[in-house]
Amino acid sequence: VIIIHANFHFFGDRFETPDLSPEFITENLLNIITRFSVPVFIMLSGGFNLNNPGNGNAVSFYKKTTWKIVLPTVIIAFIFMVIDVTKALILGTSVVGALANYIHFPYALWYMVILVMLYFITPLLVKMKSTISEKHYVILSVILMVYAVCSQTLSTYRVSYTLGTVGAFLGYYLMGDVIMNHLRLKIPMVISLIIMAASVALTWFIRYKGFTFYTNR
Repeated sequence: VIIIHANFHFFGDRFETPDLSPEFITENLLNIITRFSVPVFIMLSGGFNLNNPGNGNAVSFYKKTTWKIVLPTVIIAFIFMVIDVTKALILGTSVVGALANYIHFPYALWYMVILVMLYFITPLLVKMKSTISEKHYVILSVILMVYAVCSQTLSTYRVSYTLGTVGAFLGYYLMGDVIMNHLRLKIPMVISLIIMAASVALTWFIRYKGFTFYTNR
């Protein structure tokens, strides 16, 4: 996550003018590899949460989640808001404008908003999982994962915690549970590394040809 943000300070000036310079090659590669951090964060959460039958109890789960996830997120968001309002007062800019930014929640915490919304439907997902067959559950997860890939590939870069993006991350949330607790395939490490390298290389080439998630084209 740290590399993502550090990298974009440099890559942000280069992604619209791809070339074969060492700088673009390196920065593009780092940006691609680190994109997996948030999806894997969501997948791990799903792998642990959805495999616990006790999380089907909404009252108990919400109580636990409120103290561990929601309350800390709200507190940090409030601190951000105080800082932004203070800066607006010192610089003489619009306080209303600073507060208006929080209608969409602090951008730096967008992944926490996604997580809270996924946690909100977790009890429902756990109960659904217990009422359908494992086969149907896996098929549903794969379908939502395919939707997630298509949604993120075909969408332009907008506010990342809109319902469309949260819906896309639902696929990662379910797939994390499938991979951790239901997938019985044993893929050799060498094959896994080859698939990973091929995926990174393909993504790098697509970025090089001018398609990037950051533009509105």
